[in-house]
Amino acid sequence: MIYSVIDDFVDYIQQVLQYTPSVYLYGSVMTDDFTPNSDVNLLVVTPQPLTQVQAARLTTARQFLAEVRKSCDFLRINGAIIFRDDFVAKRGSSVLFYAKGKQYQDDVYPLTVVDLLALKIESKLLVGDDVLKDVALPQRNEVLDHCKQVVQSVSSWGKADGTSYAYECMFWLTRTLYTIATNSVASKSDSMLWAMEQGYVADKVAMQCLAYHVTDAKSYTARMKSNLQSDAWQQQINKLVDVASSVASKPDTYVPTVEVFYNGNEDEPKQTGKLTWKRR
Repeated sequence: MIYSVIDDFVDYIQQVLQYTPSVYLYGSVMTDDFTPNSDVNLLVVTPQPLTQVQAARLTTARQFLAEVRKSCDFLRINGAIIFRDDFVAKRGSSVLFYAKGKQYQDDVYPLTVVDLLALKIESKLLVGDDVLKDVALPQRNEVLDHCKQVVQSVSSWGKADGTSYAYECMFWLTRTLYTIATNSVASKSDSMLWAMEQGYVADKVAMQCLAYHVTDAKSYTARMKSNLQSDAWQQQINKLVDVASSVASKPDTYVPTVEVFYNGNEDEPKQTGKLTWKRR
């Protein structure tokens, strides 16, 4: 069902643009971490900037298709539409974003370092030319800087916020730590389980995060607030922030490379790979 929604959305984008952009499918839909509540992540890279008319029509694409096709699954599509030159240069300029409950344009690059690594290592090109080959892999110091930024977000929001943002911060931290420690990229669930095995996250807190991940956030709100206000949760955030801060302060002595290969059958090829860091 979700794949027919993706196909319809991609077809509509091509109708509006009147040409074929590069469209990548990535995120949990490409892993065993996909749930009925998961978002569907798409990145659309266009060979030319969007016109005002195109941007206006594409801004409401999800709502239009949801109404016409009578399916709320179109509203699960998250991601961005970005001009190819900006994508390759890793800069943002009039990027059209699709997020939960909103869509907007902003001059911000649509991918975090970890997202870009995941896109390079495990994604599927649905249509168009493969422009990923022209995008440089993030350097290790970029991953460490990203870790510092997430630490700041958790420190300023996660400790006091009574919404799902605190949970998302925990996943951002564990995914980033996993990448730094293992030279690979993991799903939210796998990175949280890894952090629990390493002793970075207490079993109870990890289970709360995983329960949030697989549960409708609206029905989980009351328990979420109770969890976040507990002493155990505050201590856990402090500990994970300390671990991440320590890891992020390590010097950059490695550069990244990635070996990409394909598996699966010919009809459904799946791009996978292994990120490695080679000493300078």
